[in-house]
Amino acid sequence: MCRTALVLAMVLSAGPVRAADPPTASFTRADGWVNFTLERNGAPVVGARVTVLTGARVWASGETGPAGGGTFPLPVGRGDCQVVFNLGLGPSAPVPLTFSADGTVTPPRAPVLGAAECCQPPERTPPPPPSDRSAPVVPWHLRLAGAGAIAVLGSVCLVVVWCRARRPTRNYPQHGNTK
Repeated sequence: MCRTALVLAMVLSAGPVRAADPPTASFTRADGWVNFTLERNGAPVVGARVTVLTGARVWASGETGPAGGGTFPLPVGRGDCQVVFNLGLGPSAPVPLTFSADGTVTPPRAPVLGAAECCQPPERTPPPPPSDRSAPVVPWHLRLAGAGAIAVLGSVCLVVVWCRARRPTRNYPQHGNTK
């Protein structure tokens, strides 16, 4: 009884279990380039795929380096872009960036939300094989070619039979009949 009370007291005093914090991206601008760092719980995220979009076009792409960072050129003629991170579980929600004339990037720090902080996708099991393997599957184009060949050959046979039926019969003299 005392053990149960002690375990219950320890569980209640521990507080709620927190999920892992989502990664955070930091952005700065220098000499026509945008520098970024991707971190999770203070540690750099290495090898994450990064895609920079301007509108619907890919402006730049790559991976985070050993310090969890990287750079990409400032989009020419635009004051904004979107950055998408992929930490191996699918792309994150785009992080919209706005560049001002005084050289600042808004937001300077943003959480990376989406598939990056989500749980593992369920394993997909392959579909079971078909139960009846005795009947071969004939592709539709071969079936169509076969039906066309049968139709053509059938028509040729009908024309030959019709022509022979219309041919006049010749009366040849029979043996013994010499008239």
